[in-house]
Amino acid sequence: MTARTVPAVLREAASRFAEREAVVDGDVRLTYRELHQRVRELARWFVARGVEPGDRVAINSPNT
Repeated sequence: MTARTVPAVLREAASRFAEREAVVDGDVRLTYRELHQRVRELARWFVARGVEPGDRVAINSPNT
């Protein structure tokens, strides 16, 4: 079995299921394409602030 990264799986899902809903949370609804775009925006934000490959980043979110 080939190891797959989370980014690779998301890219594939965005390609295969672009307009299907990926996230539904109350009034928030994102398609796979929109989710992929937001992930890419966040990645660019981290890079712009100096985060480099190998750095560790913690994300704090509610456990729901």
